[in-house]
Amino acid sequence: MKNTKIKMDKTLERIHIIGGPGSGKSELATRLSVLMPAPVVRLDEIAYNDAALGAFGSPTDRDLRLRRVDEYSQQSCWIAEGVYFSWLGKSFREAQHIILLQTPVHIRAHNIQQRLKALPDTATKQAHLEHLLRKNDEYDELFESRISGFLSPFEVKIRVFSGPGKACKHFKRLLAG
Repeated sequence: MKNTKIKMDKTLERIHIIGGPGSGKSELATRLSVLMPAPVVRLDEIAYNDAALGAFGSPTDRDLRLRRVDEYSQQSCWIAEGVYFSWLGKSFREAQHIILLQTPVHIRAHNIQQRLKALPDTATKQAHLEHLLRKNDEYDELFESRISGFLSPFEVKIRVFSGPGKACKHFKRLLAG
């Protein structure tokens, strides 16, 4: 079977994906990057020095984060995925679409557990699992109390989906346009 790219629509070059832990941000970013000629920016890897190793114990300096966001935001194509907000104003301003994944909390918890099952059993793994599950439990309240207000200036760009599959289908239709 021939691997073909869907024709790129000029309004779909910069996408920022947000949602709670385990909502499917990484999965959607990967799926969209297959459809579009755009690199994926994993914000965990900007926020933490050791995120690529699956650890989150060494946060990066705020100035470094801001420089990295500035760098990718100036590019013509990108797909950023991550749940951070306080240092991502430029990313939200430059994005043409902000995808909000509102995956139900119980599905997010299941996804977190499945993702971490693949990692070797260590004390770090258990601590990370507990941390992500706690953040998952807190996310919906945090979204209502703080995050939704932060996003209000970008309302016209926000597209809400109940999971990565529905979002991917939507963008496939737009790209096929």
